[in-house]
Amino acid sequence: MRRSIILLFAALAILSFPSCESVEGPEGPRGPAGNANVRSYTLSIAPGDWTETGTLGQANHMYTALVDTFSVMTDEIAMGGVVLVYRIRADLFQTAYIPLPSVEPESGFDRRWDFLYAPGSIGFTVRHSDYNTIQPSSTVNFKIVLAESINAKRAVELQAMTYEEAMAVLGAE
Repeated sequence: MRRSIILLFAALAILSFPSCESVEGPEGPRGPAGNANVRSYTLSIAPGDWTETGTLGQANHMYTALVDTFSVMTDEIAMGGVVLVYRIRADLFQTAYIPLPSVEPESGFDRRWDFLYAPGSIGFTVRHSDYNTIQPSSTVNFKIVLAESINAKRAVELQAMTYEEAMAVLGAE
């Protein structure tokens, strides 16, 4: 009898455990788009890194700076990816990211900032509309955002956005 009671309690104990059967629920919502293919870099160009090209007073007069060791500018990015460049302007109260190319009015002329790139390198230019370009006298910082691939329409849209808007769309920073 004692053995029967023990077997009865053992059977009740086993039956009282919940089933261990696995039930798969519905698929959850898709997570936010990742930024694994989006990278950003900050490059600083010192005053001495700018090279004067062209002739003072002529349309070809400008200053250029070339970073020819920018290995993250791969063939894939240079030929079919997205390259966004911003000049970083910081003062005591705020930091502004100005998308390039940009034109800023100065006293009596406009200053145009631009960029160009090829696999392994990126360059910057500054030119004044009066053809008397002055060499930058302080370090100029640039934020470069690279993505390996994105559709062409989206790339054009990104170039028209502010830095903050573009980073939100790309899911970066």
